[in-house]
Amino acid sequence: MIEHLGSWARMKQFAHEARRLAPVLFIQTPNFWFPIEPHLMTPGFHWLPIPLQAALGTLAVAALEALYRAGGTVRALWRARARSDKAGLSARSARDAAGASGTRTR
Repeated sequence: MIEHLGSWARMKQFAHEARRLAPVLFIQTPNFWFPIEPHLMTPGFHWLPIPLQAALGTLAVAALEALYRAGGTVRALWRARARSDKAGLSARSARDAAGASGTRTR
């Protein structure tokens, strides 16, 4: 949440208010240098110039709207999830790879 506030001053204000309200807290923010963009789970998207991110987002929304109008949204999203599971790119496949012990096995 804190990374969406914009300016450094607003982030500091949020952190101060959080400390005021909670004597003990943990604030986690995404690491900009981690290669997977945490909101969309896409590699490198957050490193693209903002205008290109906006254009790609507009295209993605238009594609999803077209799928919805065609009645294939659920089917198409299910296939995309299956492909990402098969490639080991989804949170579900990472969980499955960790097994019952909670440690990643290869």
